Amino acid sequence: MKDGADIDTWLTEDAYLDYLIPQIYWSNQWGENADVTMFTDRLDQFLSLKKNDAKFYVGLALYKTEAARVVNDPGWQLKDNNLAKQIKELKRKGADGYVYFSAQYLFRSCAEKELENIRLSQ
Repeated sequence: MKDGADIDTWLTEDAYLDYLIPQIYWSNQWGENADVTMFTDRLDQFLSLKKNDAKFYVGLALYKTEAARVVNDPGWQLKDNNLAKQIKELKRKGADGYVYFSAQYLFRSCAEKELENIRLSQ
């Protein structure tokens, strides 16, 4: 028996789960030099594991629109279209959808620009 999540089984054998929502809360300007494509790297990693019929949604970091939440991830400070680009990328790569964490940020002023950029990109 393995400790923790047996993601390989969950994503290769049918009937283990209906959907998976990995929390991919990074930008593509991650790290000290803002040069690590952390979101894309993790998205590709999860998508490469999926070999069954489970739905694949992505947890997106709406909460990182708040300046205090962006430690080690300068992409959230440098750009206000992170989420719009992430949504476009996950759709292009075949993800089934996305969810935001946390819903309370849908009503906070710090998220207004990111949300507006999502609406404009649709």
